[in-house]
Amino acid sequence: MAAKNTDADIVYAGFQIFEGNDKRTVERKVLYEPKTVTGNDWINMRINLGDSHNEIWCGLYKKSFFCDNKITFREDLELYEDIYFSYFDVLKAKKVTTVSENGYLYRMREKSLSHNGLPGERDMKACMSILESFILEYNSLNEQEKKTLGRACYEIISMMLYYLGVSEMDCSKQYYQGIQDKKVMGVLKHSISNPKEFVK
Repeated sequence: MAAKNTDADIVYAGFQIFEGNDKRTVERKVLYEPKTVTGNDWINMRINLGDSHNEIWCGLYKKSFFCDNKITFREDLELYEDIYFSYFDVLKAKKVTTVSENGYLYRMREKSLSHNGLPGERDMKACMSILESFILEYNSLNEQEKKTLGRACYEIISMMLYYLGVSEMDCSKQYYQGIQDKKVMGVLKHSISNPKEFVK
């Protein structure tokens, strides 16, 4: 109903997680007040509210949004193709509508690909690949989109630093160096206006 009423490219709803006999609703402040915004504004709303969810399956998508923007999911990413979509492809959405109802029941499976132990080199390679892609795409965007994608880079780097902190990878030095690349730092300096984020 919301998709038809707003003619949205994307409609995002809440969801519940079902694990064993336990069913719980995931709290998402970004859905508290149903509204329709641009894809750019949706991404910034999520970041501002600390909403780290990138799940694609809790959204309803207009077919023409994918076709008109030639959006396909990246086959070169074994993990986190949803992160690439949620930050880069959603930028192209003219209308994103939110509804507070739960629209999806997610069954958590033990030892699934996305919930299988501590992050390792596979996770870091995927994150690095996404970060590098964002840097390559950066100059093709308008000024507003650049700032948003820069904030997305910050979110990915924060995740990578967390992974490096909790894992025991032998190759951590190369990822620290990759994060400190001049192009990456240039994007962050241009995009991050929040002093707390910039210092971090």
